[in-house]
Amino acid sequence: MKKRVPDPPVLRVRPGLSTEEALIHASDHLLCALAISQQAIEKAQPDGMTLVRSAVHQIEVARALVEVSLATLPGPSR
Repeated sequence: MKKRVPDPPVLRVRPGLSTEEALIHASDHLLCALAISQQAIEKAQPDGMTLVRSAVHQIEVARALVEVSLATLPGPSR
């Protein structure tokens, strides 16, 4: 029998989430991804080391972009 109701999305962004809140959450997730990637470097085989280090670099760049975006948001705490 075919399923007629689709699965709910795995990730759902809360309606009304401010840009600042979204960037803070994104930064937190990137920190976690960076920690995981750095641990993966320790366990990576030589052939996969370059890929893992490339992933770390991409995460660091994305996090820097998020942090710059947060710093430029208008607000009383900025």
